[in-house]
Amino acid sequence: MRAFFFKKNIFFLLFIFTVSIFFLELLLKIYGLGDPIVYETNMSYRYAPKANQSVVRLNKSKVSINESGLRSPNEWRNNNNHKVLFFGDSVTYGGSYIDDKEIFSELVCYNLNLLDKKKYLCGNAGVNAYGVDNINNRILYGELKDSEWIVVTLIEADGFRSLQDVMAIPAFLDKPRFFPAIQEVALHLTWKFNIFLRNDYSNNSTFQIKKKNISINIFKKSFKNLNNTLIQEISKGKKVLVVFHPSKESVLDGIESAEYKLMKNIFKEEKSKIIFLDMFPIIKSSYSSHIYYDSVHLDKKGHFLFAAQISKIINQYDNKY
Repeated sequence: MRAFFFKKNIFFLLFIFTVSIFFLELLLKIYGLGDPIVYETNMSYRYAPKANQSVVRLNKSKVSINESGLRSPNEWRNNNNHKVLFFGDSVTYGGSYIDDKEIFSELVCYNLNLLDKKKYLCGNAGVNAYGVDNINNRILYGELKDSEWIVVTLIEADGFRSLQDVMAIPAFLDKPRFFPAIQEVALHLTWKFNIFLRNDYSNNSTFQIKKKNISINIFKKSFKNLNNTLIQEISKGKKVLVVFHPSKESVLDGIESAEYKLMKNIFKEEKSKIIFLDMFPIIKSSYSSHIYYDSVHLDKKGHFLFAAQISKIINQYDNKY
């Protein structure tokens, strides 16, 4: 009799567990998980999203990676429009919480095509957790060489990240098959736990990074290398805009951090034809809680603000020259 009840209880528990797993998977998929962007690795810039992907993520936001590995719903190759290519980290990429058409790289071309008779095409080569050396190598060794404009958005932490590999993010290299939403959550949690166990703060804030005693010389050298690369691109006929983006904390404090000032000064030490856009005074003067999604990433209003400033500069420059 006891064996009968034991087997019955085991069967009941297994049934509850199975139903719970399927129910959890369903809830996570409704939230927007289960169909992640997948990445590929590279020897020079280490990693980037694989080409030809289109997924629906958080808040039903569409995330599209075109045939050239850029976040954009539009084809890059075989297009004769005036091309604007964006580089940066997750701030530029936009995240999975915001739709393709709402990130500033797409909004810039939307604005330009309203303002100018020229036809513009924008591509977004921003990638989550990129350091300044990832960005530099993507410009140097990436296959995309046909843009008229290069727009690079930088945050101070990019200099401390240096050259990140794919382990810097909870990334899939292929689509998860069984219970993909649960797998996605599990990967994120184990990735976070792994960082915690190793006491590795390389993916946390600049403050935590500095606790690792990373030399400020590495910070300087990385930004100088990028500066030199951009000067080379100008010599090839490209137009270059560098956008400096402050953290929410700095804006609220009303004071630029020492690293932020250093980053800007490194670029401005050498006289060049690089155009600069410092977003600190602009965000400070028009600050609202809807500009930032978190401590550094942009919400929809922030993307609109960036797009307005960038498109204004490009439009004025192209009409002048």
